[in-house]
Amino acid sequence: MIDHSQYKEQLFIKEFFGDNVGTFLDVGAADGIVFSNVYQLLLDGWSGISVEPETQTFRQLINNYEKFGTRSELVMSVIDTKEGFVTFYENGQLSSTAHEHMQNWEWHRKEHNYEWKPITHYAITLDSLLKQYSSRKLNFISIDIEGQNYSVVTGTDWNLAPNCKLLCIEHDQKEQSLVDHMLQYGFSLYALTPVNLLLSRL
Repeated sequence: MIDHSQYKEQLFIKEFFGDNVGTFLDVGAADGIVFSNVYQLLLDGWSGISVEPETQTFRQLINNYEKFGTRSELVMSVIDTKEGFVTFYENGQLSSTAHEHMQNWEWHRKEHNYEWKPITHYAITLDSLLKQYSSRKLNFISIDIEGQNYSVVTGTDWNLAPNCKLLCIEHDQKEQSLVDHMLQYGFSLYALTPVNLLLSRL
């Protein structure tokens, strides 16, 4: 079995769920295959919602997930801490609304000689997304929002996802703060990788 995730997160996810088939939410899905925490789940029969705001990457996501038919629902939207129009700076998988994130990747921009492409996007909150898909009884949620992971996760009411048993968050070196915050929702540390934090809830 090919590991599609970045640092073997896929193995932890498979270990947790075993042969059970459920429903996922993938926020920051990118092209749906490279560094994906959910692609293997789809191959195993899961269904899910994949959210990606970057224009070209979303087209790739459509092409890559077309074979899954109705088991895969795709949403093109920015997820932020509040709803409304925002300036979204496109640059493939590094796209973001966060200026701090862009500054952190300035060396990469110079090295590869590109510019951030600003576009106007309508952002929604994760709360809104969870309410919209409450009937889907999401079992696994993956969060990868460049530069906004901590603020979005800590600003979300996780009681809106009562069926979520495993959560994967790109931690941006704030893993302990995220662990401490999520305790109030019944989540505890399951696994830690160089970029992702996996939290379980029994």
